[in-house]
Amino acid sequence: MVFVINKLMWLACLFISVSFVALTYVVVGRHDWWLAWCTMAIGASIMLTAIGSMCFCIVAQRIEQKNARNIRRASGSGSRSWSMSVPSDSELLNNEHKRMYAL
Repeated sequence: MVFVINKLMWLACLFISVSFVALTYVVVGRHDWWLAWCTMAIGASIMLTAIGSMCFCIVAQRIEQKNARNIRRASGSGSRSWSMSVPSDSELLNNEHKRMYAL
């Protein structure tokens, strides 16, 4: 449910940006069309920068998780002991407070 709400929030932000650009064109009018285009360029660059940086953070986090998973698989496949390993305090803290990016 959080996933769906997150996507709807990003869609709402996109629609607000588009409506802002449209409203700017209506307020400025036809005789100052260059001002509307400049405003649209500034707004589009800000929105694309925000979305691009969030996408970069998501991709970097997923690559990091995949590498950690591969390391765990490689280290766990070599020994098949029945003893249970106890994680250290630092491992618990690192696993407990994972970074989460909303996109």
